[in-house]
Amino acid sequence: MLKKRIELKKRIENKSRRVRQEAGKKNPELIQEPVTIEAAKVVDETFLFGNNQDLDEEERFDEFSEVYENKKVPKIMLTTATRPSRHIFELMKEIQTMIPNSFYYSRRKFGLKEICKYASNRDYTTLLVFRERLKAPFQLIVVNLPYGPTAIFKITSTKLAKEIYFGGNPTDHTPELI
Repeated sequence: MLKKRIELKKRIENKSRRVRQEAGKKNPELIQEPVTIEAAKVVDETFLFGNNQDLDEEERFDEFSEVYENKKVPKIMLTTATRPSRHIFELMKEIQTMIPNSFYYSRRKFGLKEICKYASNRDYTTLLVFRERLKAPFQLIVVNLPYGPTAIFKITSTKLAKEIYFGGNPTDHTPELI
């Protein structure tokens, strides 16, 4: 009985499909376009295509251009949140070996704004603040000095070099973040 019901259902579906195809051949407006990602995409009006004078002028005054053109050497200040544990200090040592020209300063009881002013007065280009929760690193705040932008990243898991089986030693080349 179940087999007969399934076959009947298939026959009805096939018949309705044939009827729709015949109707579409007679009237092409009834044919529906398949919904694809490309067809459903809405063009963003704020996107600039081709050459744009305003965009070219903005790129000439880019705050990162000196770093990308190797006119200015990045100088990075590392600090932690208040009352750090030994686990965050182990991570800071690893970061200092990976990133050249990075220096650690104790946070003490200073606020983030005060630290940013201190770092920008000493010609630092970037400030990295590592925060922890339950004695494990959980957040990284990256501030491009002197005016920003600021980004906050969540750290989900860390593994130090000594914890990696047959882990290698860092090289002396300058790392590139993409």
